[in-house]
Amino acid sequence: MQNSLASFCRKTGRPLALLFFIGAASIAAPVLAQFDEYRPPGGLIEPPADRQGALKNASESARWHLGPVRLSPWWELRDIQYVDNAFGTSDGKKGDLTATVGAGLRAYFRTGPKVYWRIQALPEYVWWRENADRRRLNGRYGLGAFAFWNHLTLEATADRAQEQKFVSPEVAELTQARSDRGVLALDFRVTDRISLFAGAERIGLRNLVSRAPGESPFDQFDRDESLLRGGARYRLPHGFSIGAGVEHAVIDFVDAPGRTDRSNVGTSPFLVLSQQNEDRFFSLEIAARSADPRPGSSFVPFSSTTAKLAAGFGTGSRLSTSVYGSRGIVYTLASGYSYLEDDRVGGALNWKASRRTSVRMFAELGRDTYRVAVLGTPQRRDDLHAYGAELNLATGRASSFGIRFHRIDLTSDRPGFDRSVTTIGAGLTLRSGDGG
Repeated sequence: MQNSLASFCRKTGRPLALLFFIGAASIAAPVLAQFDEYRPPGGLIEPPADRQGALKNASESARWHLGPVRLSPWWELRDIQYVDNAFGTSDGKKGDLTATVGAGLRAYFRTGPKVYWRIQALPEYVWWRENADRRRLNGRYGLGAFAFWNHLTLEATADRAQEQKFVSPEVAELTQARSDRGVLALDFRVTDRISLFAGAERIGLRNLVSRAPGESPFDQFDRDESLLRGGARYRLPHGFSIGAGVEHAVIDFVDAPGRTDRSNVGTSPFLVLSQQNEDRFFSLEIAARSADPRPGSSFVPFSSTTAKLAAGFGTGSRLSTSVYGSRGIVYTLASGYSYLEDDRVGGALNWKASRRTSVRMFAELGRDTYRVAVLGTPQRRDDLHAYGAELNLATGRASSFGIRFHRIDLTSDRPGFDRSVTTIGAGLTLRSGDGG
């Protein structure tokens, strides 16, 4: 199954819909978080992969060998981009130029034939031309232990990621945020077709940049999350699988003057259906979400279904398409509201123009419906239209160059909340042993 996904990724150039694919190979990956972290339209993350294979390949391809330790250097110049609305406002647009450069090391070693360790320190510097207060040293740091026995797979990781990103659909503005994440997960294979999985996760989310006076600060999102999940998975012929389980989430917002407490607790059963082979994949995730306020919290109870659907099709060696849709819940900065229900639908076209050159285009529609928490607060709904294109050129075995254009337009039924952002960017990536 993992080999089929890897082959599909190579053919399609990492299609957008893989953003939503959850596979059995990465046992620590959450199925559906109680509340989603916001991802901007067209955003990409790496799809789940064969963890054991990735660690083995990264260790074997590492540039430096110091006894049992393998060291892999990493360096990158990326996100060189002009943002026409650097503060994501509805009026008084101000553009700026930003870039990120980083260099660091990953270390791998083994303490047995099936036990791997990974340590990484990847600092990076974020530069802005005009906004000097946004210049910052960020980075990714972490330690992980992975055991792959015959019937049991264990994973324990502790990671810190401090990065520049979008954190809210309400404000199309890049900001600095930090996430600390600890994960303990296991997957026990009962038979060739049946496996049991369980995991515990602790997450701390902190935003590091204050906004202008009179505007809601991003630290309204600061919170700690504790997640417990468990369930079973059944593998069917022809790449199909079905999984079911339950997740318990406790979310505590950081208590500070002027901040709104939206702490909540909930238990949610979920169902995952998927199918993947050489030229297509399908994934459907459904959760019966239920969340109630903690004592003293202003959180509005939530009880509804969230879902993610994705499908990708390879129509040949050069062209592939993907479509996706989702419904989730996201915390809001807006005064008088508790959260928003985020509905999205979109598609992407991927074209492998040559062995080294690929093009990706996407279009996305969405709607954010705000849940009123304070009596008398008006109803609010924002509509999203987004599109973009990216050109990627492989310049060597371990280097690539990319250019991208993204446009996001948000139209609100409340006056004064329309906003749009256009970004034009480029990046040069030089890396070695970038796996695991």
